[in-house]
Amino acid sequence: MGHARNCIIGTAADALIVIGGGAGTLSEVAVAWTGAAAAAVVVMEGLDGSVRQFAGRALDGRPPLGREVVGAGSAKQAVGLVLGKLEQAGLWMPEQIKRVG
Repeated sequence: MGHARNCIIGTAADALIVIGGGAGTLSEVAVAWTGAAAAAVVVMEGLDGSVRQFAGRALDGRPPLGREVVGAGSAKQAVGLVLGKLEQAGLWMPEQIKRVG
């Protein structure tokens, strides 16, 4: 699929959790950012990769103003941040999760 995969992920995802990453990951984040489709872009901190430098910053001045790439110190924190942003955007409600067992 090549570069098409990056565009598909960047435009189809409601949120991204970025773990490390190289140029392909950076392009997915850029596509998600410019399309304004992703409610959240969360970067795992403390890992090498091309995107970690953006934690706590906006990629550029595109709307919505105030949006930024968020850094997370753990997988649990990253998921919590994503779910909170999805809930704020009306894309997820906690009652949608059904506990099994």
